[in-house]
Amino acid sequence: MTSDDLSSYWQQAGQLLGFVVEAPYVVMLADGLSLKFSARLPDFGAPSGMLLSDAYGHFAPHANELARAGYGYSVLDASANEAFIRGNVIELLQDWGWSSSSTCAPVWFNAT
Repeated sequence: MTSDDLSSYWQQAGQLLGFVVEAPYVVMLADGLSLKFSARLPDFGAPSGMLLSDAYGHFAPHANELARAGYGYSVLDASANEAFIRGNVIELLQDWGWSSSSTCAPVWFNAT
């Protein structure tokens, strides 16, 4: 799955399940370096949201700085033809956890 495919997949997931997806997403580090991610899910994972990428190598040297800035991150790999499977996406989001303090989790989030 390319970065664009990953962005599209999560945009579709957000639309179908009703959560915010910012795709693509650029993080500006303290030293001025910018890192592009396929998406950020601001309400999941860490306080600053979950960053999604298809390659760990492009941000690996900055992983600690991202964590200090409050981001979680996940590297996802799948076929470009992978169909959206609601149950799989919900399970992954539940693993990451709801981190938003400003909005309530979707109804499906706690329904198992």
